[in-house]
Amino acid sequence: MRANGRVAGKRVPKRSPLPLRERPGECVQVDVKFVRIGRQHACQYTAIDDCTRYRVLRLYPQLNHRSSLDFVHQLRRALPFAIERVQTDNGPAFSRAFKLSVEEAGIAHRYIRYIRPRRPQRSGKVEHCHRIDNEEFWLPHTFPTFAAAAGALHAWEQHYNCNRFSIALKGRTPAKRLAEFRAAA
Repeated sequence: MRANGRVAGKRVPKRSPLPLRERPGECVQVDVKFVRIGRQHACQYTAIDDCTRYRVLRLYPQLNHRSSLDFVHQLRRALPFAIERVQTDNGPAFSRAFKLSVEEAGIAHRYIRYIRPRRPQRSGKVEHCHRIDNEEFWLPHTFPTFAAAAGALHAWEQHYNCNRFSIALKGRTPAKRLAEFRAAA
């Protein structure tokens, strides 16, 4: 490779690793993935902690303000640590009313105003999770009902957090990384 970042006339993209935060709950990325269950569409809300990669997944039949607020409520109950900041894109699920409701609960909110195509560094962890969910959960399985999909998604969340190791966490699971923080505290 030459100093200008080219190999044999082709530019080699620099790949920077997505950094980990210093403590659990410092920043939690939240986004929505649309999925198909039988003939209907549903919304998978995904939250991932920037520090531990611990995730919370919930399925909703509609994308609206009520679903978004319920997800934040579920997120606060499911995470074993306090949330300092939530980071979202500025999609329709995360309106100004959503931002105000989150901040009223004592959680800072940060919008990622513009994410350039093929440049997910600002919300890379949650986007990467959506790709993993698609490849390892949604594509290999079919679900007859919304309730069956929601139950299976909860089991997938548990598997991801407790059994599936992460290369980004040096072979540990999110639950193991979280346990290390709890032991150090």
